[in-house]
Amino acid sequence: MKSTAIKTELKWLTFLGLLLMVSIVLFLDFRFSGPVDVQLHDTYFVVEFLDLLALLGGVFLFFYLLVYILKRLASFNSTSKIIAVSSLGVIGLVFFSYSFYLILILIRASFISAPTVGFLVLFLGLGVFFSFRAIEVKRRV
Repeated sequence: MKSTAIKTELKWLTFLGLLLMVSIVLFLDFRFSGPVDVQLHDTYFVVEFLDLLALLGGVFLFFYLLVYILKRLASFNSTSKIIAVSSLGVIGLVFFSYSFYLILILIRASFISAPTVGFLVLFLGLGVFFSFRAIEVKRRV
């Protein structure tokens, strides 16, 4: 029982690591030298590679710890299980809805940049992560 829980956690950590690598490659626009240029509305950000790695790694660590805390919360009683599963489901739904918004932007765009696709992959991956973890918590705990 304990080894399957460890294997499951390692699979999810591997998934988050691969998602981190793919999104960083797309944010770097397949150039592995120099900073990342991101424009959001009227603001233009220039982020170095190590800063991007630390930022995305910290975000993924925060999300993983959030899921871990909600998973531990679900083991107390049925009310806390309902709260944990619904919280994970809503967070996954938010990421999915934003990724579909990005898909609509990409459909209307005349030029598709790799960082935009990086955001799409990032949000779709996080939506999958939270949704499947909600299903896992609902079934196992």
